[in-house]
Amino acid sequence: GLSFPEALLGVADIVSRRLGAPHGGEFSRWLRETVGSFHEDIRDRAVLDALADHQRRGVLLATTNYDYLLETVTALKPTTWRRVAGVERAIGGSEPRVLHLHGEWEDPDSIVLGTPSYIDVARDPHAQAVLTALRTDRTFVFVGCGAGLRDPNLGAFLKWTGETFGRAETRHFRLCRGDEVEALRREHPTEQRIFPLPYGDDHADLAPFLRALLPPNTTTNAPPPARP
Repeated sequence: GLSFPEALLGVADIVSRRLGAPHGGEFSRWLRETVGSFHEDIRDRAVLDALADHQRRGVLLATTNYDYLLETVTALKPTTWRRVAGVERAIGGSEPRVLHLHGEWEDPDSIVLGTPSYIDVARDPHAQAVLTALRTDRTFVFVGCGAGLRDPNLGAFLKWTGETFGRAETRHFRLCRGDEVEALRREHPTEQRIFPLPYGDDHADLAPFLRALLPPNTTTNAPPPARP
């Protein structure tokens, strides 16, 4: 049978076709009425505010979500995998933005949803070069990714990193609840260099944990970590 990510991708294919993605009016309307309104109804800002504080210390915020939750708490503009110059300025630090690895809702052409768009981003030289550069230069801390790390783009990227960076010393981390550690250790082979890091026993522990990780508010020449 199909794995869970494969089943979700099949559903995404159906949704994309029925709504006429990426250029159909119903597709852009659906994006606006769903993820386009998430930022208008934030009920608990604790985790988002903690991430915003990290960004103010120089961290690059990257997400696979299409919404503007991070933009709302940081007052930054978005940039997507399709905007080469904007991505390069964001990574270089000259123009901080939230990096949307799978697109953002106001730019339907950038949305990665369904097989064709996953193929597009996986074959896009610049998009893959960005992931490679970040993997070489930064420390990744994955926050709230869940099964998203097994999607066709990031899943293939992580498999490649295991083959390429297995001997590297740099560690990357996936924040999780204490009861998820063992399962995630099995999910990430040692050569991926991704280590489960428990933040507590309940989701409410995540925001305090993120704040405990905040560095002093001082200028440093070290490259900031990436936070997909």
